[in-house]
Amino acid sequence: MNTIYGPLYSRRLGISVGIDIIPYKTCSFNCVYCHEGETTNLTCQRQNFLDSREVLEELSSLAGKKQLRGLDLDYLTFAGSGEPTLNRDLGRYIAHLKEISPVPVAVITNSSLLWDRDVRDDLRQADLVVPSLDAAGEESFQRVNRPCKELSLEKIFRGLRQFCREFSGEIWLEILLCRGLNDSEADLARLAEVLETMELDKVQINTVSRPPAQDKIEPVPPQTLRHFREQLAEKVEIIEESTGFWRKAMEADLEKAILDRLNYKPESMLSLSRELKKSGQEIIKVLARLEKEGKVVRFIRDRTSFYRKTPGAHGK
Repeated sequence: MNTIYGPLYSRRLGISVGIDIIPYKTCSFNCVYCHEGETTNLTCQRQNFLDSREVLEELSSLAGKKQLRGLDLDYLTFAGSGEPTLNRDLGRYIAHLKEISPVPVAVITNSSLLWDRDVRDDLRQADLVVPSLDAAGEESFQRVNRPCKELSLEKIFRGLRQFCREFSGEIWLEILLCRGLNDSEADLARLAEVLETMELDKVQINTVSRPPAQDKIEPVPPQTLRHFREQLAEKVEIIEESTGFWRKAMEADLEKAILDRLNYKPESMLSLSRELKKSGQEIIKVLARLEKEGKVVRFIRDRTSFYRKTPGAHGK
């Protein structure tokens, strides 16, 4: 089924095995900055989506393992190409991993369904939950996250506050800033006010670092990140792109494989993901770096991002 991917190096979680239990781009948000592209199934309705027996069988391959491919694992992380809390079997999968694996379980979520008691009950079994809150004002929220019509910020606030009261594990809140969309002084003041009402272990500030769903979305400058960090709660840190050994080691072969594929014809992120049997997250991280280094060029065709190799570019 290819539910499991990685291990990969995460800026926030270290060496992590990813677990994707949602069909590609099924989400309750259609974030303008999403490196996976536009949401094709915008929904707030929880479903099973996958054959749970097959997922559980695949997860069982992690039984007892503290390492994978020679790497010490920091987390088993539910993330991927959609919103994991949309899967009604999430709690069942977390419980299974807690029974068979010594590695902590993390869930990355956009916070949209935390108002649902069943979702909170599912997440309660995890060791770490990383929710996001990109804006504390309704206009900025709509501009950046483009949510399902059933959602409002107040509903999300209530869910986050309730989850903070109930959850015994770690909660690291992520805020992703986009230039001109959610980085104003008014946005900062509203975020500071809201964060004071929540019990969080960390607040992590981030900005656009990979090709976004919409071309005109830009990162904020470093001084804006520093300003938000200084004005928000005490436990705030800026998440910066890592250039450490493990990331380089894991991406070296993938870079060569991508450039080899692009020798023949332009490819989309999704087609590369399918052909190389890697997650969209792994592929897009390498593509973003290759584009920055001038080794590939991105272009749009039928509202989809494609990549072509720059003449003379070589893999590592």
